[in-house]
Amino acid sequence: MTSVNDFVKFFREKYGELEGGIEIASIIEELISYAGLKISDDLSRLDIRATERILRKIVEKCDNKDELNLRIKLVKSMLEFIGSPAAIKLTNRVKINKLDPEVRRKSFQPFVIGYTVEEAIKEAARCFACKEATCIAGCPLRLSIPAFMQAVANNKFDVAKRIIMSTSPFVGVCGYACFHPCESNCLHSLIGGEGLAISHVKRAIYEYAPKFVPAPKPATGFKIAVIGAGPAGLTAAYHLRLEGHEVTVFDESSVIGGMMMLGIPKFRLPRNVVNDEINILKEMGVMFVNGKKLGVDFSISELFNQGFHAIFISIGAMQSQFAGIPGEDLVGVVPALSFLKRVSLGFSVEVPATVSVIGGGDVAIDAARTAIRLGANDVKILYRRSEAEMPAMKEHVAEALEEGVKILYLTAPKRFIGINRKLTSIECIKMELGPPDSSGRRRPIPVPGSEYIIESEMAIIAIGQSPNTEFLKKEGIELRDDGRIKVNEKMETSIIGVFAGGDAVRGPATLVEAIADGKNAAIYINNYLKELSKKD
Repeated sequence: MTSVNDFVKFFREKYGELEGGIEIASIIEELISYAGLKISDDLSRLDIRATERILRKIVEKCDNKDELNLRIKLVKSMLEFIGSPAAIKLTNRVKINKLDPEVRRKSFQPFVIGYTVEEAIKEAARCFACKEATCIAGCPLRLSIPAFMQAVANNKFDVAKRIIMSTSPFVGVCGYACFHPCESNCLHSLIGGEGLAISHVKRAIYEYAPKFVPAPKPATGFKIAVIGAGPAGLTAAYHLRLEGHEVTVFDESSVIGGMMMLGIPKFRLPRNVVNDEINILKEMGVMFVNGKKLGVDFSISELFNQGFHAIFISIGAMQSQFAGIPGEDLVGVVPALSFLKRVSLGFSVEVPATVSVIGGGDVAIDAARTAIRLGANDVKILYRRSEAEMPAMKEHVAEALEEGVKILYLTAPKRFIGINRKLTSIECIKMELGPPDSSGRRRPIPVPGSEYIIESEMAIIAIGQSPNTEFLKKEGIELRDDGRIKVNEKMETSIIGVFAGGDAVRGPATLVEAIADGKNAAIYINNYLKELSKKD
């Protein structure tokens, strides 16, 4: 039997007495009580589940970081002392390596170096496989994260891939480009450590698991049209095809993938990864019609007349917003989405030496990093709030700074200045933060008399985007005041049999939220078709 007294003696010999006369034994008694154990019990009963209960209770009870860190240290020491397999769970994250910033500045190649098989297994082994899996709660897709992490920990990458693909077709895409809210909800993050590198393990699953093409159920006889080949539309098509329905995806672009192919830069999401996962849909029997636009080349009524039983509209939010700043019509002032799209399509895009990006989201960061790679020497981001309010991923902001992007916080453009209709400089004004606005962030207020001018031959506007939906009114689709498609709780539009989701409904959102919308839409459409079959 391993007693508490044995551990207290071991801890004192290794670390000495605690500061402030804190009694180790009393804290140990508190900790093991969280697992339903008494001070007289055998410490070897501290298994992984008991450890999880202790850690979650520590997070709930501790009021300050010092208290939290002390208790985590004691738990880790106890696990090491009794030789528990749970001790390995409290190790540090396996390091994620990246190319040197100077190399990154000159290349559109992926700059994050993926895990080896061994590294992925080691990182996945840190997973507690929590009974109360807060990582799942943090994932818009509700992926079975502990299940696929355990599969990888056991070197079963093929099993891990099938687990993910039961929910999403985009294993590799999310491995590269998901904003991974699951990681901040990981137990490791909650106790003040580094959350599991879930997205990097997903990338390893994509890279090391064999190709898997799911088999659809027997044909149902139902036909579905998906309008928009972005992440929401493709995910809906994937799940509807799995149910045995005939699915055709229409898109006005010649390129399948939406923002995955036209918005997110190649250095964050390689195009071969997107194409690999789109090809899975093709092999499953999903059909694609490119270069055809709803409202121009066909109508909703025509689709129904052609025998389609349901329609899913997922046309995204690819329209850049402008702020009405004087001089926006000058040559050199460009919308961010148009800029990123032209680069993604392989057009020759020249940038001058000085570039300013207006905005603070991930699109702004992507545009700035793209300008650096195209050869701009001086790239500044003008953001009207402080660093704390910046919505872009902190990880992406840090990477941009490493690559030489400068960020001017509490700065807004007041007017664009040009010579012979070409942008040469920007008049900026300093801002200060007032009370919170409707977004919950503090409202930026101009500081009178703080204007100054910066040199800038190009200004990339990245202050927001909206769906281009006005044409849908002619189709009979009801819109909200801000142009988003109006749907009910089942994602149904004002037309029976027509559903909608993704950015065209919720507004600009993340990749994984669009994928989740596609999955949910497929569920509602499938239920709708079941009701149709009952009527027949």
